[in-house]
Amino acid sequence: MSALALPLVRALIDLDTPARLSEDLLARCAADPASRAIAVNRRGELALAAPTSIIAPLAGRTPLAYLGRHADAPLVLLDATEGNDVRNLREIGLDLPGDQAALAAVAVALRQWQADAHCVACGHESELIHSGWVFRCPACGAERYPRTDPCIIVAVTDDADRLLLARAAHFAYPRASVLAGYVEPGESLEAAVVREVFEEAGVHVHDVTYRGSQPWPFPHSLMCAFTARTSGMPTPVIDGEEIVEAAFYTRDEVRTRIAEGTLQLPSGISVASALVTDWLEESA
Repeated sequence: MSALALPLVRALIDLDTPARLSEDLLARCAADPASRAIAVNRRGELALAAPTSIIAPLAGRTPLAYLGRHADAPLVLLDATEGNDVRNLREIGLDLPGDQAALAAVAVALRQWQADAHCVACGHESELIHSGWVFRCPACGAERYPRTDPCIIVAVTDDADRLLLARAAHFAYPRASVLAGYVEPGESLEAAVVREVFEEAGVHVHDVTYRGSQPWPFPHSLMCAFTARTSGMPTPVIDGEEIVEAAFYTRDEVRTRIAEGTLQLPSGISVASALVTDWLEESA
């Protein structure tokens, strides 16, 4: 079984984590004419440096964080200011050259984490240290690090090799996707797959197989991809609230519905798209 093609995991960047401890690192990056930057606003939108690029010279501006070394030069995070031409990563990810979409995932996730500076312990406004990667509260000393929330996402097939697709209540018609959900405290990834599929579709699964992972910075998830099987040809049972439609489909049915406009699959940069594409191409 080949690895999934996941566009947000291809960043050729050295995170250079030991360098973050240098108190003057951001100042040195600002003074370095080779430094380059990715600008992101508080909403996680990326500033375009060119029609299909998000990387621009730093040009002495004040960085928010050190992202690492890329193409043998410092790469930093900037705040995208009013007047910048901004785009959502979902919108432009497939159009970005090379590994820029994966670099954007790092920048977007970090910028959205930085957007809330309040201390979780006492509520005081915290200060960024370690080159933008740690908040420290000057009032109580509490430190806060960037968070990542693990999620599972799974392509479920039945004994006829049909794929389970569902439409969540917040999806606009005709969008549908494979099932996904957050991992609960004390739960393994595999147990989360079994639980989520049963909770959302009333289907019992087995043969849970890990296929890969990629960041999903909306705002700070890590999508862990799986395939799973169910016995027989069950009919999904949904609650009509969180999930409003669910059914198993053959490959021909999926292709026909896409052509007819009665099915829209998720964004091409998503793990869901990779799982569906992988299933569609299995018998091609």
